[in-house]
Amino acid sequence: MANTKYKISNLINAGAPKTKGSAVTTRLVRIDGEMATELLQRNTRNRPVSDPVVSRYTKAMKDGDWHLNGEPIIIDENGTLVDGQHRLWAVIYSGVPMEAVIVEGVDPDAFMTIDIGKARTGGDAIAAYDDGLKKNRTVLAAAIQTILCFNERGEWYEKHTKVPHEKIIEFIKDNPRIAQSVEFAGKLSGARNLVSYSCLAALHYVLPSVEKESAEEFLVDLSTGEGLGGGDVVLMLRNRLIFMGHPGRRARTSDVMPYIVKAWEIRQSGRAVKRLSVGNNYVPTISQVRMI
Repeated sequence: MANTKYKISNLINAGAPKTKGSAVTTRLVRIDGEMATELLQRNTRNRPVSDPVVSRYTKAMKDGDWHLNGEPIIIDENGTLVDGQHRLWAVIYSGVPMEAVIVEGVDPDAFMTIDIGKARTGGDAIAAYDDGLKKNRTVLAAAIQTILCFNERGEWYEKHTKVPHEKIIEFIKDNPRIAQSVEFAGKLSGARNLVSYSCLAALHYVLPSVEKESAEEFLVDLSTGEGLGGGDVVLMLRNRLIFMGHPGRRARTSDVMPYIVKAWEIRQSGRAVKRLSVGNNYVPTISQVRMI
């Protein structure tokens, strides 16, 4: 990797003729906050900045999860920044320099063709990592997103930011049994009409196996409803999920998770309840949550 620190004056020849067809050049550069600021001053023809994207990149840089991937910072032949603003802002906010390829001298009209391709998803990253996981890659990625909403105390809080692709792959490497949870959830056809496939896989993964009740028994009862008496909290849960859904569409994971965790908690305790309800301040918490 190049360790040389370049100034903008070394990157752009401001006095060069501004004509179409100028030579396009590339170089590997270490960009710090000062250089990022200078480049952003040339950001006069770009889309609006997305704060969530900048926040995601900033966190990745602070956590040491940002890697050189060949995606360039692009400058047109007039010296205008046309791609890379979110990464540059992240360098400034994180205070962490990054190595990046800088491409200079592109046609200004090329701006219209940047970022029009299909964005790579977490499922795409999984398929590239392991071809054997390709079939259920989308469910697997979404399940990991849900699992990582649980903190070390077993409390669940919905996260609206996407998990970086490298974190998804890292999770799979460290927790191979997540694939088994996805496989098991795939068999819960009845429950999948009420709850998303990925949510069921996440629940199978995090719910602890205890002597009184196993996660699989709980989920199978939720799926089939067989043999459940009128006072069984899982039957109450099934009815609640049916009520919360819409024709042809399941309720969101963020809406159903409190009820599912509450039902699990009640069944584990053996308490008798007349109805299943959660308060506005209720935080779904799974004691002994299985995170490994």
